[in-house]
Amino acid sequence: MERVVITEGPEETVALGVELARGLQEGDVVALAG
Repeated sequence: MERVVITEGPEETVALGVELARGLQEGDVVALAG
């Protein structure tokens, strides 16, 4: 599984990555802000 990666970017995109990380087990999603 991939590691959760949240990079700097638009606040909404970062917030989405945080929500995904909370909703899934750590390492199950990669959220790239761009």
